[in-house]
Amino acid sequence: YAKIFHKLVRTMVPDCDVRFVLSEQGTGKGAAMVTAVAQRLVDQRKYINKILVPFNLNRDQLLDTMENMRIEMERGLKRETHSAATVKMLPTYIHRFPDGTGMSDYRIVIRKSLFNMQVHLE
Repeated sequence: YAKIFHKLVRTMVPDCDVRFVLSEQGTGKGAAMVTAVAQRLVDQRKYINKILVPFNLNRDQLLDTMENMRIEMERGLKRETHSAATVKMLPTYIHRFPDGTGMSDYRIVIRKSLFNMQVHLE
């Protein structure tokens, strides 16, 4: 049984390291399945952590990023620097805050990007 089970697991999940560990009853079936799944999850976590390393920012890096984004948003709002800004912004103006009378005038654009790259504006 162990050889057949080992071959089946290797066929289904070739990148998983299967190890058989005997359980108290001596069959090892359940322990092998748990070990195989656990090892695959450990490998996946290591792979994900390796990819995420460049995105781990310390406090100074985070503050620098926030400052750079603020500067670029301000550049994106100015007519003189809008074309060169990395963050394009659309200026919006609110003439007065809502007072509950329902007389406010807002313009809202809903932009939907579809998977086939069509853009729909409402």
